[in-house]
Amino acid sequence: MNELKNLTREQLQAMGLNDQQINSILGATSANEKAGGLPFPLLKVNFDPDLGKVGAYGYNPIKKDKQIIKYEFIADEIKVRFLKSMYQYSKFDTTENRPTVTSNVFALKNAKKAYDLKTGTSINELKAVDDGIKFQRILLGVLDINGEQKPFIMYAKGSFLFGLNDILRKFPNDGHMTHQFTLGTEKRKKGTVVWFMPKLIDAKELNQQEFISNLKSDANLITEFDKWAEQINSSADTAEEAPNKKIDNSVTTEEDEDEINF
Repeated sequence: MNELKNLTREQLQAMGLNDQQINSILGATSANEKAGGLPFPLLKVNFDPDLGKVGAYGYNPIKKDKQIIKYEFIADEIKVRFLKSMYQYSKFDTTENRPTVTSNVFALKNAKKAYDLKTGTSINELKAVDDGIKFQRILLGVLDINGEQKPFIMYAKGSFLFGLNDILRKFPNDGHMTHQFTLGTEKRKKGTVVWFMPKLIDAKELNQQEFISNLKSDANLITEFDKWAEQINSSADTAEEAPNKKIDNSVTTEEDEDEINF
C-alpha cells in the first residue's frame, strides 16, 4: 500500500484500479485542508476517556501528530449563541483517518445540489450507491468561557443533529444571535452502543443593549465564516473533474429538512 501511494492517479488507473480503490490508496484531501483549515476553533462533544469528562463539550482541540492531546476548555455545561449555520455531506474513512467524500457547503434549500468536491459528482448519485455519506450541519457560534466570548464551529450530524434541531426549532429564527443557550448532554445507550444528545438547560433572550453591543463582532464572524465557505466551494473549480459536475437542480425548502435521507 505504501508503495502504491507514491504512484500518480494516472498510473493507478493504468493498473486497472477504479476510482474508489484509487481514492482509498491516495486518500482524499478534505475540503477544509484545501481551504487552509477552519477559520475558528472546533466545539465538539468529547468521547475520549483519556481526556476526561466523556460526553462533555470540548473547545479548541489541540493536536499532536494528528491526534487530539487536550482541549483548551472542557465542561459538562456550556453557554453559547449560534450566529449562522450551513450544511454539508461527508464520509469518514477510518482506514485513512480522513474524509474521503466532502461536499460543497450549502444553504439547506440547496441540499439536492450538493456535489463531491473531489470528483464533481452529485451527492445524490453517490448516496444511491453508498449509504455511508452523512448529512451534517455546520454551526458558527460564540462560546462564553468565564465571561470571555470565543468563536467556534460545530459539526452536528446523526442523532446529535436531530436533537439540536429540536432545541433550536423552539426559538424564533432558530435562536440565531438572539438567545444564549445553556447546553448539557444526555447519555443514551442501546446495547453496547453509547452516544450523547444535546440537552437544553436554559435559554436567555438578549435584551436590546446586549444584542446591539454584539452586532459588530457578530457581523465580522459571519463574514469570515462566509469567506471560508466560499473558499471551500471554489476549491473544486480547478479540479479536472469540475467541468463534468452533475447537479440536481431540484430544490428543497427549509421545511424539507427532515425529508433528507441521513
